[in-house]
Amino acid sequence: MLAGAVATGSDAERAHVGAYVVLADGPKSRLFKLTGSMNAPRVEELDAATTLDLRRFQEELKKDLEGFGVLRPADATWACEKVRAHLRVDLGV
Repeated sequence: MLAGAVATGSDAERAHVGAYVVLADGPKSRLFKLTGSMNAPRVEELDAATTLDLRRFQEELKKDLEGFGVLRPADATWACEKVRAHLRVDLGV
């Protein structure tokens, strides 16, 4: 996980997540963005030409989660498992 955060306001049930996860496969690495509620995050694969700039992803997270509450670090294991599930179910990988 390059960057990840969870925003929780007064209601923990409505927590939102934002994360950027790289699937490293040698020269064929893939980049995924997770956004939305913790209960049902959306997984989106980003273009291969996306530059891996850690500062950029940290700033993007702040924008993605703005207004949802106080930020805390996201669990990298959880985020990576969501990407794995996306690859298995949605893409048949």
